[in-house]
Amino acid sequence: MIRSILLLMILMGSAVCQNADAALPWTTEPGQLTADYWVDRTPDAEALLLDRQSIAVMNTRVLTEDPSMQSLDRIPEALPGDQLRTRIQQLGHLPDERFDVEGRQLSQRARRKLQRTLALDRLPASVEPRWALVTERSSLRSLPTRQRLTNRPGDHDLDRLQESTLFPGDAVAVVHTSRDRNWHFVISERYAAWIAASSLAFAEREIVVNFQRQEPAVVIHAAEARTVFDPASQRSDVIDMGVRLPWQKDWPLDAAVSGQLPLAHYVVTWPSRDRQGQLMLKPRLIPVTEPAGHEPLPYRRSTLLRQGFRFLGERYGWGHDFEGRDCSGFVSEVFRSVGIQLPRNTGDQALSRTFQRQELPASWHRSRRLEHLRSRSAGDLLYLPGHVMMLIGFVDGEPWVLHDAHTIRVAETGGTLRSLPLNGVVVTPLTPLLAETGEALIDRLTASQRILPAP
Repeated sequence: MIRSILLLMILMGSAVCQNADAALPWTTEPGQLTADYWVDRTPDAEALLLDRQSIAVMNTRVLTEDPSMQSLDRIPEALPGDQLRTRIQQLGHLPDERFDVEGRQLSQRARRKLQRTLALDRLPASVEPRWALVTERSSLRSLPTRQRLTNRPGDHDLDRLQESTLFPGDAVAVVHTSRDRNWHFVISERYAAWIAASSLAFAEREIVVNFQRQEPAVVIHAAEARTVFDPASQRSDVIDMGVRLPWQKDWPLDAAVSGQLPLAHYVVTWPSRDRQGQLMLKPRLIPVTEPAGHEPLPYRRSTLLRQGFRFLGERYGWGHDFEGRDCSGFVSEVFRSVGIQLPRNTGDQALSRTFQRQELPASWHRSRRLEHLRSRSAGDLLYLPGHVMMLIGFVDGEPWVLHDAHTIRVAETGGTLRSLPLNGVVVTPLTPLLAETGEALIDRLTASQRILPAP
């Protein structure tokens, strides 16, 4: 009887899978949703691509040569107020078509109110940065507000004021404060925008910029790990892939942290704030069952595949919204887990000359594009306007990709387009995917990047 029930369940599952696939112009085998399937198809998947020293050199090049990045060590003691004013104004520019969560177009009065919060009249001619550590996963915003604004009425997915996210232990230079003093405009290594003041703890520059450089350390390998719940603060914190925190290696096993002995935990140093907003360093516990280590993972193609597949099925979140990430955030976290820094946004990643970039001219026809893709390897990145995908391999000559996608289109019988709200990290073939215009994504590719040092 039990065997009959199991057989029936398998047959029903198979039927569901087939029916689900029938609604799409491609079929996904169960094995294709695992990293091992693609690792096994990747030549030299376990070969070490770069050692730690080479990665450090490449990261230094990115920070110093890429115009979208900022080495915090190179920020001067004073910054011109006019330059900061321009930067803040450009980031906070609001196009005409902006709608609130109720679907109402943003009024001129509301626009003026938002612009007033910038407090640009309080920006001096010369600004001496203050320094702070981020104490929790916290959004970076184009304007100092939690209000959500979208391009279209009823669009709850893409908050156009959401720029990015910073993580616990990230260092920032604080260069301006909103009129209500609830927000600070900050410069991090990869982005400059507004962050909630409650997410920052202030300290001396040397302490801030060296916090994540301390040894020994714990590096998160999971898509997301969590600290043990702290009854005193009534919270448990999320720690995203690649986040690095100092490890208190010699913490006594009989010394409780938040009322719990660290018998099966990493004890890490956590940045928190006192009532005046100053930095307090506290011990926090991360269970040893969370995928983590004391250094980034080895940089291999197999590592990129396995780390990428940790996110499979996660909800898409523009600018790391919805406790997730977007397409460029997804690949950034994967590469951060092997110790590599990428620029934050898709366009900056695509244009970076630090890596082995190959431009795909618009004049390239389909066959030449496929020929180029066949010369690429699993873990290489493919770019088109507004999107990035990770190449994971080929099946019967078809390139397959792993990507964090919002919406794509496919062709119906008769040539009509159907919109698919993927809204998550998915495995798909490349050639059936279409843009809103009906153009194939493969024909819109502008560049590929192999994340190795450019000559």
